[in-house]
Amino acid sequence: MTRISKNIAFTVPPTMAEEFERLAREEQSTKSEMFRRIFRFYQASRKSPQKQKPDFETDFDAWVETVIFDAVEEKKNSPMGYKELCELDDKLLDYGAERAKSFGITSEEQVNDIIHEERQKRRQAARRP
Repeated sequence: MTRISKNIAFTVPPTMAEEFERLAREEQSTKSEMFRRIFRFYQASRKSPQKQKPDFETDFDAWVETVIFDAVEEKKNSPMGYKELCELDDKLLDYGAERAKSFGITSEEQVNDIIHEERQKRRQAARRP
């Protein structure tokens, strides 16, 4: 049987190891998964400014991690104040209401049904060989 993973050994200062383990516990993640996420972030950061983001449809986990990474970087570079956040929230709510109306969606229940149906489709597609 072929392994789908490989062990890698390296050393770090004890304080870094303790911090890494603490973060993994906080994230409720294994150290291996934590390393894989960090490595993917590092790979994304090395790409050129015109980097291609992972595709939402084909690599959802990588896409989500890239979006989170970009949001964290944006927050560091230009933090948003409370007033700006409220204004943006209002704009997003208005935009969402307009889009929903254009699709004939009239209630939050319909939105929940659509989300549930889409998730079911994705799960079924992922199960197919």
